Amino acid sequence: MSDFVIQFGHPQRVEHIVKQLRDRPGLESRCVQVEQFAWGRVILQLPRSKELIPWRDNTRLLACVGRPRLIGDNILHDEQYLSRLALKWPNSDPSRLLDELTGLFALLACNDKIIEIITDPLGAQPVYTAHAPSGKLVGMGTDVESLAVLSERGTDFDQVSVAELLVYNNVTFPFSTRHGIQEVSPGAHIQIGSLDGAPSYTESVYFSPSEPATEVPNRQLMQSTVEAIQSAAADITKGVDTVAVTLSGGLDSRVVLAALPASLERTAVTYATHENLETETAQLVAQAAGATHMFAWRSEDYFSDLLLNRGPRLLGMERRAATHGMCIIDNQLDERFDVVLGGQLSDTLFKGHYQPWKQQIRLQSNGPLQRGKNLAKCVLGRSTRHHPPSATSTIGRFQLERELLPHVRAEVRNRRRQRVLEVQKLRPTTAEEWARFWPISRQDDIAHVLGNAKLFPFESLFLHRSLIRTAMDYTPSQRLNGWLANQAYSQVFGRLGTIVNANTGRPARSYQARRPARSSVQDRSIEGAGVRPWNRVQHSWVDNVLMQKLDPAWQDVRQRLASSPVLDVFAEILRRSPKALVQEYDEELPGSMNQMYIQLAMQMDRLLHQ
Repeated sequence: MSDFVIQFGHPQRVEHIVKQLRDRPGLESRCVQVEQFAWGRVILQLPRSKELIPWRDNTRLLACVGRPRLIGDNILHDEQYLSRLALKWPNSDPSRLLDELTGLFALLACNDKIIEIITDPLGAQPVYTAHAPSGKLVGMGTDVESLAVLSERGTDFDQVSVAELLVYNNVTFPFSTRHGIQEVSPGAHIQIGSLDGAPSYTESVYFSPSEPATEVPNRQLMQSTVEAIQSAAADITKGVDTVAVTLSGGLDSRVVLAALPASLERTAVTYATHENLETETAQLVAQAAGATHMFAWRSEDYFSDLLLNRGPRLLGMERRAATHGMCIIDNQLDERFDVVLGGQLSDTLFKGHYQPWKQQIRLQSNGPLQRGKNLAKCVLGRSTRHHPPSATSTIGRFQLERELLPHVRAEVRNRRRQRVLEVQKLRPTTAEEWARFWPISRQDDIAHVLGNAKLFPFESLFLHRSLIRTAMDYTPSQRLNGWLANQAYSQVFGRLGTIVNANTGRPARSYQARRPARSSVQDRSIEGAGVRPWNRVQHSWVDNVLMQKLDPAWQDVRQRLASSPVLDVFAEILRRSPKALVQEYDEELPGSMNQMYIQLAMQMDRLLHQ
């Protein structure tokens, strides 16, 4: 199921919510089902997979978003898997489920007296509560835009959240872009009772990503990582006949493909606009793995349409709308496989992608190579001072807070500081890093995962519970630049490691490579009269800056926004002129901030004109 919305009471807004759900790209043909209860209704957009359709008997409804599974279970070829889960979830006691549930999901059970929701261990699939301006709880669900309609919060924008999206491309947990709508806890069992009056709300957390009491030795942790990858791949594909892996030219998707049982019918799917270094590398990897390889082709205008139209319509305002898996739908591959697997979140959980830069410097300085470099600089009279990373980098975005008005900047910093203090209770030494991506719904690139999960049966290997538990044990020094995880990955992908890593230009086993080097796979020339300049790249994405500057589609949007009332909203957030930011690409700001500004302005403008 793509989404559910719980509505308390019976106001006449159900048709607006049904329209909101069905108008989203890729989901237009999905049936929306309304289940009535004494306290209100549940609105469900049904899944493509028949195994996970909602189950209801005379008194109780069980439904889900995503792909909840009990470890070891085969959900395929079971036309009512949720009925099996219902047997293990009797009388408001889900204890038989909580230790074994895995994947990205939100699980819902309700009757006329009580509503229960279970969120996945790391909160990859968000669930929100919605309060009306009066403070009354009027709804819950997985789609903020539908809840905004329900709670009359469509244009009640949270300025601090909008500012966070501009600077960091994410919003601090538990807030959303609207006042009165907040995310519930990850890894929690939620109960809403007293449904004949004012609903009561309780949470019980069943999973917390605590730091280990003692550091796990490197060799032991590496072996645990290898075993967790292999067991996760076997478990996710249990009972599966056809499986696809979204394969790039890098390491993370390669390890997913290599970990799959050889007995499966495996297909590697590579997103492509043109043949280039990455597509050639992916073909070599698939061939060496003995898997079928195919492309999910994208048009020249794919990315502009995705970022300005389809992505925001699918995922709303809460995150950057880079739902790259839309090309799976475009190529009619969404019904071809039992499940599609990806390697997303590997960098986040295992490779220190959000590790604070000062912590990285300290850890690197402790190494003999860096100590030698510092000594040489001292002898030569050169400064050993370390400068912050570029504001274009994930860990350097904090510098963009300078673009906010002082009072907004102070609120953003306070909000994020408070979140770090909360995470510190579980992860004393890694709170600053984990606050950036836990719950996983707050990771700034999670649109890849959430978009895929709405559109077709999808899982990220690294959201399997065995890998989550392993990632929890990694210390900062073990996550630094992914050195330990990449060694574990090389053990899994074996001979596939002799093929170049398209991101470094070196064989994949050269996990310590920092700079491009010569390789047997060379850059491809991308020519032709119809080729857009921003698509002449050697990776699987796009030249985001060139696209924003040159594509007529972006200029059209800028013209439409030139006199929009949304400029007044941004005037209360930004130091720069909102009108100037709309008129042309700002060279002083990174591409991510320029893009996020136009995306938000466009979405907010539409809401203000409704």
